Amino acid sequence: MMSQMEGAYTRTQAFNFLKDLLGIPRKKSTISKEFFDLFFDEVDSGFYLLKKPEDFIRELFDKEGIAELNKMYYQKKKEKNREESQEIANTVRNIVAKELAA
Repeated sequence: MMSQMEGAYTRTQAFNFLKDLLGIPRKKSTISKEFFDLFFDEVDSGFYLLKKPEDFIRELFDKEGIAELNKMYYQKKKEKNREESQEIANTVRNIVAKELAA
């Protein structure tokens, strides 16, 4: 078994990092693989690296209101409003892709 690479996260650590930024409980909360993949790349079996530094990701969440958008997304899903929830998901995807490409 390989030891943890410098700056790499285990899958659990990576999901918990995003859950903390979203302000959701670590237990009994899920984050979609698609959302996870916006921020992390798998670099070795079971180890992940952020696509940008932690500070950049934290600022992105604050600046773009990602946690608030996530709350709206899950509210719309709960209401079974598929069209609006998909629109919010697309908005988040576009924001993140644009910011990470900069």
